[in-house]
Amino acid sequence: MLACAGLIVAGCAGRQPIPVSAYLPDDAGMSCEAVDAEIRRNNDALRVRVDEDAETQNKNIVVGTAAALLFLPIAFAMDFKGAASTEANAYEQRNGTLTGLAEKKRCRAAPALTVTQAAADRGARIAAARTSDGSAAPGVRTPTDQGLHQTGAQPTAPEPGVPLVAAQTRTAERVSEPAIDRARLRDLMDRFLRGEITEDEYRRLRAG
Repeated sequence: MLACAGLIVAGCAGRQPIPVSAYLPDDAGMSCEAVDAEIRRNNDALRVRVDEDAETQNKNIVVGTAAALLFLPIAFAMDFKGAASTEANAYEQRNGTLTGLAEKKRCRAAPALTVTQAAADRGARIAAARTSDGSAAPGVRTPTDQGLHQTGAQPTAPEPGVPLVAAQTRTAERVSEPAIDRARLRDLMDRFLRGEITEDEYRRLRAG
């Protein structure tokens, strides 16, 4: 009974491949627009088959592990027909034929996708999906982070002929809070530049 059940399940596991033909009778009469359109359709179909083949392989791994650990007849549910892989390779061969036809007719057609390229694109999409969790990549400032680093003006080089202390004083005045009396700051700065008060007195009076 287990053997019969296994054969039944094995007959239902997976689907039969339906590959496209690499050559068709009317290929010679195709226009450039038709060649370009079919290559694009084949590229989309090839991506779908590569995704399906990867999912089938993952399913086979899960079923095979379960069969080895739990229930051996479950192994009959594994898909060994490889329909998606067969069809993907057929689309690649068809694209090769169309690419050669486009070169012969000097057509501008879309680049033909291969199985290897489609698999690489799938890996890139998966990697991008895993990293796009809403957090910024290292070294990239988020709007909140930018706001934290935009308080006050950035320090600038002193103007020619202006002493360093005076330049620092002017920078301090530019980044001062709006509540501080700017007229009072200018008066203190002028007194400091005339030598009427020292730097320590200037800082004390400004803070007070």
